[in-house]
Amino acid sequence: MWLRRFVNDARGNVAPMFALAVVPVIAMVGAAIDYSRASSLRTQMQVALDSAALMLSKEAGGLTTSQIDTKALQYVTAQLNRPEAENVKVTATYSANPTTITITGSASMKADFMKLIGLDKMDIKSNATVTWGSTKLRVALALDNTGSMNSDGKIAALKTATNQLLGILQAAAKNPGDVQVSIVPFSKDVNVGTSNKTATWIDWTAWDAANPGGGGSFCWNGWCWDGSAWVNVGQGGSLPANHNSWNGCITDRDKDY
Repeated sequence: MWLRRFVNDARGNVAPMFALAVVPVIAMVGAAIDYSRASSLRTQMQVALDSAALMLSKEAGGLTTSQIDTKALQYVTAQLNRPEAENVKVTATYSANPTTITITGSASMKADFMKLIGLDKMDIKSNATVTWGSTKLRVALALDNTGSMNSDGKIAALKTATNQLLGILQAAAKNPGDVQVSIVPFSKDVNVGTSNKTATWIDWTAWDAANPGGGGSFCWNGWCWDGSAWVNVGQGGSLPANHNSWNGCITDRDKDY
């Protein structure tokens, strides 16, 4: 009879119920604490990865794959000042077209409270990607090569400065065609090369007038033989010299700007 009363007696049952519930309650509260610590660590890792990606974007083009990985790890660990972060690993991937660098970081953190439910550590992983590039750059250099530049070392200084600028622009171009440069001689007379003798933008009027009777052409009674046919040049006229004898020099335009 006393056993029956003991079984049916409801007094004092709070203690065993609390004993059974305290373990999961502590586990849940501890899990929230551990998760908060892991979230804080992940946030700082993300900041470190973002900063490292921006830093590497300035120099990745001139580094090897192993150098990029080494520098990425150095940048991240220098900023991830969290002693609880263990087994920190960093990998970087660089692509030239489009110019992109992606850094992936991972680490682990020991769990303090979640050990109660069998979780000894928490893994953290994040990544950062930076894509950059330059717009197409078109540069026109109007260089003074007139006679006044032939004193006080001015033309030599112009050549040195121009070569240095071209070197900087060439280094800045990541892909063919990123930078294009045209050089315009700032002079009344310019040698464009004899290969342009058939160009439509050349006006031969002044040249023809200044070079009559070229090539020993035979003329009679207003007609001249150009080597293949008779050309009517009028009384007293003559054929201009063959354009093949042109040395490639042209003068400035004969029209308003």
